[in-house]
Amino acid sequence: MLNSDHAADVQLFGAHPIFRARDRDTLSARLMEGYRATIRRTDDAEVPLLAIANRLQVGGVHLHYCRYDAPVQIAFPAMAGYRQLVCLSGHGEIVSSRRRMAIDGDHAGTLPPETPFEASYSQGYQHMVLQFDEESLRRKAEALAGQALPRDLRLSIMQPLPRAGRSRTRHIARALGQIFASEGAHLDTWAIEMSHALTSAFLIETLDGDLLQTSAKESGRTSVSLLEDYIQANWRRPIGAEDIAEACGVSVRSVFARFKRHRGVSPLTYLREVRLGHANRMLLEAEAGASVIDIALACGFASLGHFAQRYRERFGELPSATLARGDRRPRN
Repeated sequence: MLNSDHAADVQLFGAHPIFRARDRDTLSARLMEGYRATIRRTDDAEVPLLAIANRLQVGGVHLHYCRYDAPVQIAFPAMAGYRQLVCLSGHGEIVSSRRRMAIDGDHAGTLPPETPFEASYSQGYQHMVLQFDEESLRRKAEALAGQALPRDLRLSIMQPLPRAGRSRTRHIARALGQIFASEGAHLDTWAIEMSHALTSAFLIETLDGDLLQTSAKESGRTSVSLLEDYIQANWRRPIGAEDIAEACGVSVRSVFARFKRHRGVSPLTYLREVRLGHANRMLLEAEAGASVIDIALACGFASLGHFAQRYRERFGELPSATLARGDRRPRN
């Protein structure tokens, strides 16, 4: 049985299935088709074999969700990109190049690109695999560090990463999984920005600390104004760390710290407030037939609940109330 804590995880990325299998032969065929992987062993014939795999790509990140109700051992071939395995229930072990790494609720682990491995999963095992494109990861790392980095990014590879050290990655990935748990969710501005945040969180949690501790030169007030202007001009589109670094000409870490010091909020909070302001105007000026969800999506909010909560905090009423009292005169 799966832990009740993780029952909801069954539907992570459910709108983007790769396979469902209820017997060994089907699982073997689906693993080969989807991942070029082969089954080494299945255990405990008394446990019904149910295996599920879902996969979603957002920007330079592939997000996988897998569930195995019965114990299984699988050999995976070399794959592109860095992969972090985040266990949701049960426990597992990864073996690669004679190195072993435990994966459980308290420890995640990262595999380097082009690395074949064997995985052993327990009964009731579930995990997410976060697969990061190498070039996208490098660009993000250099934007965070504010400098060119060596080819070897010195990530923590094949070393269990404690749960406390990966809370950001886990929370963002689960949030994306829940957004795309059912049909109807869109790969919009908000989802793409969440993928940027996921990549940044992964780097902060796994990149060699010395690379990020390099102190960038103090950015002046001009960089804060540049970033404000950039956000005001580009609030409709996804804004990632690379965009911020390019717009301001300094490292992301430096401009984020300076922005917080001068404006009292982070750039992402400022971006959200700008979008809420535009949403308020659009709700007040909406034509007959306009809906709250259309306006929320147009302003970069994928979750209507999140949008309504933030809107109410800012304006003291729900967006539906603003829409109801807005100007309904026909437009010429």
